[in-house]
Amino acid sequence: NPVNMNDLARGIRGFYKDGKHQYYADLDFSNIYFKQFPRLHKLLGSSANKVSQLNLSGNFSSSIENTFPEAYSTYANFMQVLYTKDNRITRLNLDSNGIDSQGAIVLASLLQHNNNNIARLNLRDNLIGNAGVYALAEAILSPNCKLNEIDLSANTFNSDARAVMKSAVSKVTSRKIKVKY
Repeated sequence: NPVNMNDLARGIRGFYKDGKHQYYADLDFSNIYFKQFPRLHKLLGSSANKVSQLNLSGNFSSSIENTFPEAYSTYANFMQVLYTKDNRITRLNLDSNGIDSQGAIVLASLLQHNNNNIARLNLRDNLIGNAGVYALAEAILSPNCKLNEIDLSANTFNSDARAVMKSAVSKVTSRKIKVKY
C-alpha cells in the first residue's frame, strides 16, 4: 500500500510541535509509490525539516527509466532535496534500487557538496561498477565529505575498484571510514 504522505506530514509536524526529539527523526519509505515522492520532497525541502535518517530501499528497479519514465524523473527531482541548505540527512539507505555507475557518480557529487551531511550511505545490492566506485572514492577525499560508513556489497565492481576505494580510505586522516564490500 502506498504511504499516505499527507498523514505522514501531519504526523511529523505534530512530532516537532510537541517539543520532543527536536533533532532526530527516522523515515522509512522502502517500496513507496513513486507518485508520493513530490510530497516527500516538499516535506524534506522545508526549513522545518529535521529528518536525519531516510530509508529509500527497494523503490526502483534497474529498468525504471524505460518502464516508468515519469517515476524516474520524479525520483531524480526528489534527490535534488539532498543538495539544499535545509538537508539534515545523515543516514541514507538506497539499497536495492538498481543504481548503476552513473547514479553513483551523481551521489559522489552530492558527497562533495558543501550542504552534504551524509555520514552513513547504504548502496548495497545495486549495479554499481568500477566507474561508480572510482567516483565515490574521489568523493571520500573531499573536505566536504562527512562519510564514515558506506556499504557497497553486492554490486558489480571488481578488485581494481576495491583497491582504489581502499587507497582513498587510507588517505583520509580526519575521520575513520568503514567500507563494506
